[in-house]
Amino acid sequence: MALPPASAVFLKHLQRFPIRGIIVVLYVAADLGVNWYLRDDPPVSDRCSSDYPEFGESLESPLVASDGSVTDDLGRTFPPGQFWSEDDTVYGCPCSGDKPCIRKCCREYQSYNYSYSCVDSDYGFTDLLEVVKVTDDELKYVNVTEDHFSVLSSECEVPHRLPAPYTLKYLNPTEDGTVLNVLFGSVFDQSEYCLETFVEGTVEGESEVFVVICLPTPEVREFRDRRLWQRNLVFYVLRVMSATINLVTLAVFCLLPQLRGGCGKSIMCYLIARIYCSLDDAIVTTKVIPTEDRLTCLIASPLALFSALSSRAWQLVIAYQIWSAFRPGSSRASDHGSTRQFLVYSAVAWGTPLATALVALAADQISGAPDFLAPRFAQEQCWFNSHDAHFFYYLVPYYAVELLVIVLCVATLWHLRTSRIGSEALQNAESRSHNAKDIK
Repeated sequence: MALPPASAVFLKHLQRFPIRGIIVVLYVAADLGVNWYLRDDPPVSDRCSSDYPEFGESLESPLVASDGSVTDDLGRTFPPGQFWSEDDTVYGCPCSGDKPCIRKCCREYQSYNYSYSCVDSDYGFTDLLEVVKVTDDELKYVNVTEDHFSVLSSECEVPHRLPAPYTLKYLNPTEDGTVLNVLFGSVFDQSEYCLETFVEGTVEGESEVFVVICLPTPEVREFRDRRLWQRNLVFYVLRVMSATINLVTLAVFCLLPQLRGGCGKSIMCYLIARIYCSLDDAIVTTKVIPTEDRLTCLIASPLALFSALSSRAWQLVIAYQIWSAFRPGSSRASDHGSTRQFLVYSAVAWGTPLATALVALAADQISGAPDFLAPRFAQEQCWFNSHDAHFFYYLVPYYAVELLVIVLCVATLWHLRTSRIGSEALQNAESRSHNAKDIK
């Protein structure tokens, strides 16, 4: 039964419709939408609204200027975008300006008394403030000017006050306004702390600035837990989908011998490495295997390093094979599928990552190894716990290979473009020759 002309035209155009391109666009759009919904909080400088009340300070006697800015009784000016109004009260955002912001529990020229109430004091907050900066993994005290910081006066809604004499033993304000925990290497931004002093004679350590840690409210804690669960779910689903697709592709290559020629074997090895990477990410996310066990981490961390580097190495091998097949004057494209050549590729793509992982593991176990070579697997997290070792063993080879892959892909595209231009020129020359013969 013949289709109507309109249906035939519709089917003809449907066959030309770029279905795969539409699927890719929809996947990218969905991925961007999910990541936007699950995004982290914006930078501190952008948190100036009623959604972030801890970054707003009620202004006394605000005056609105002709340019739309607001000036308070302390002479501070807040341009548009650095203040908001709510219930006939104007709130300024000191952390949204150009200066680094530091958070103070009480208002200017106020301090805590013995009951942690804000009372007037005779000295300024910055007079006692000691600031550090991190240089070469070492802390150095720096002298900042009196107007170096913009001060946000905002007490923690749920404070966790530590004893004043001991609070700065591990918690240090830095020159960018954050507080560094030197014991664990963690950083608290202005939403997670406030600094204060004690008035004279009320408590031991009155001449120091101490840190109050802001605990999350029950609502914030519930929101963060729900958001973390959603992120882990999306991450887990994507990793399982990636492993499944790669596993199906690997099965197709195994079942069809004609696909194993040329780059086929290299693609199969790449798929094996990628499947392990995806499953490892999913296992770590869902904590199916207890990664808190040190022995498990000592095994899993080098394996994760090996699989990540080997997947990139096989990418480089595939890019090199394609480049060699299309480079000008190449007549040995079939040699790349030979057993001897594949063994050479395997020795490089499997052997080099394996050697890197073994060296990292050995440096972790040898007491006399340099500090920058010791990855410190399984000390705090089930991965690298040393920035230098992470840079040396992982980032340098990973992105160096990535750069080589990009260079080979660009070179291959250039060869293809040059060949196409040459082929079109040859066809045009033959066409002109035939036309000349017809005229004669």
